[in-house]
Amino acid sequence: MGTRYKSDKQAAVFCHEIAEVARQPLRDMARTSSFLSVLCEGSTDVSICEQEVAFLQTAVNGEVRVQMLGIQGVACPNAQSIHKAMEDSVTMYANISVEEFYSKLATLGLEGANVMIGATGGVVVLLRQKQPALQGIHCFAHRLELAYKDTLKASPLFAKANDLLLNLYLFYYNSAPMRSGLQETYNALKKTCHVPTRVGGTRWMPHTQKALGILLKNYDAITMHLSQVAINGSSDQKSKVKGFLDKLRCPTIIKSYHLLWDVVLVLQRLSLRVQETKSSVSEIHSSLMFTVQELKKYQASPGDKLATVKNLSSGDVFMGQSIVEKIGRGHPKSFDSTGSSSWVIFSSIWRNALQTRKNLSCRQPQCQFEDTAFL
Repeated sequence: MGTRYKSDKQAAVFCHEIAEVARQPLRDMARTSSFLSVLCEGSTDVSICEQEVAFLQTAVNGEVRVQMLGIQGVACPNAQSIHKAMEDSVTMYANISVEEFYSKLATLGLEGANVMIGATGGVVVLLRQKQPALQGIHCFAHRLELAYKDTLKASPLFAKANDLLLNLYLFYYNSAPMRSGLQETYNALKKTCHVPTRVGGTRWMPHTQKALGILLKNYDAITMHLSQVAINGSSDQKSKVKGFLDKLRCPTIIKSYHLLWDVVLVLQRLSLRVQETKSSVSEIHSSLMFTVQELKKYQASPGDKLATVKNLSSGDVFMGQSIVEKIGRGHPKSFDSTGSSSWVIFSSIWRNALQTRKNLSCRQPQCQFEDTAFL
């Protein structure tokens, strides 16, 4: 390196040249491909400035290839600014003209926000002004996540169970003493410490599966520590923890968690499959059909997780904790713990997914979304 790159200005020049070399595969792909697809997603940085990240996707000899196009700042988070940022990214990073880009543009993969697929002024509409054949595709993993959340919101029981997962995560996340106390409880039980995690995240369904797994596999440690806080904690902590324990010791809540665990274990495999960089439409369809067949088994009998607590009732002991069914306002009512419950939940999730598609199609008639009818 010698003395050439000791200053920050020369180091910046060196980094720029490295970036130019790293972008060469992207430029080669953009120049030689017969068609291109764009995958885009919005985000905000630490300064709360809107950023748009885009990827170029194509197929070479039947193999799906994806290259990061770049991250472009957006002056205003509206369709016009995002549209301009996309064109600027193509000319700046892919080094092809806007005209060539539109001649090759086939599909646009995006989230379901109105600014992207709005019927009158969405990004898809603006792009179609120069490429009428463009197809807008709503991310399947995102649709699956939205449908799952809509299903939980429609059920007071599962909404309450989901809120409890979130509140437990926040209770430990916002308090170092609570995490330290939980660690001591794990040590006393000679178990590896696993702090409750948040529901949702960048990997969506897998985050939900992880949160359920940590709670149910470490139910004894978590409830034991909460019981200690209920005795020795501050007045505010005692009140909050008492509510946690009432729900955690409720057999209906325990069964609902195991039922959700059965469903989410299957759905998270589908979610991860469709999020793979090189997944194709046919592979996603095959994974979807396999998921349907797997969940159809629950029509005849409960899933593996629910089967272990199917007969759990008030007065029983679950992982060392006495189970108490509290009756009254605000406490969850019992639910059907037969095998069909898991299938009913999945059916509701899929109907919500199709309804999301229909709603999007109503707002944007030109966006085409494929139905898969199996119910």
